[in-house]
Amino acid sequence: MFVMVTGLVLAVSVLAAALELPKLIKQRQGREAAVYGVMLVIGMALCIITGINIKLPSPFQLLVWVYKPVNDWFAAMFPGGG
Repeated sequence: MFVMVTGLVLAVSVLAAALELPKLIKQRQGREAAVYGVMLVIGMALCIITGINIKLPSPFQLLVWVYKPVNDWFAAMFPGGG
């Protein structure tokens, strides 16, 4: 199953890159091509990880981790403000 999922994701990713990257390079859009490549690799990795049933934490947990200290600080600065 792992080989099938990985092969399918890789095939689709290579096809997408083969269709889009030459256009960007021809138009001298190097930064856009680099961003496209990075996002393609990240998306490909996430698809493979999800396809082989590895549990990923929710992105919401990252937001909670970042904003909890800010929320606590506001709660301390403005007590009873609800």
